[in-house]
Amino acid sequence: HRPDMDLELTFRGKELKGKGYSKRYYGEYGPHWGYRFIQSSHLPDNKFLWTADATFRIGEPEAKYNYFKLLDGETGELVQAPSVDTYQQDCAGYAYIDGVKYVAEIEPLGQWQHDYKGGDTNSRMQLRYCKLKLSKGDGSKPLEGYAFNERCFGAL
Repeated sequence: HRPDMDLELTFRGKELKGKGYSKRYYGEYGPHWGYRFIQSSHLPDNKFLWTADATFRIGEPEAKYNYFKLLDGETGELVQAPSVDTYQQDCAGYAYIDGVKYVAEIEPLGQWQHDYKGGDTNSRMQLRYCKLKLSKGDGSKPLEGYAFNERCFGAL
């Protein structure tokens, strides 16, 4: 994961600068898999969130991969939950970190999906651009911004 990349982009003749996120998959996956990811754009207080609830292989050994990570882009501090203490539902990601419950709620603003079919592959990927509200169960003000929600289930 590279959640805090400097970005320079030329779009329709305009030079834009910002922050970007990149991830790369590698490993032995399948033949069945399913995952949910939420990756934020830049949040207030220079924070970046990325969280997942994923199973990249069912069977022995199972390839379960859950995470909930909140990066402070200024200090480099990374707050994260143990894999067993984080999960996702349709429009939210949850984590328990040091006894405090974090909730990342998303509100889809737009979506698109694609079916990947060919050979043994039959997976449906859904991508959603969302409003994000990240609450920390300590009464502090929630962080609000935008996030990308990617979900995919099927066979490879």
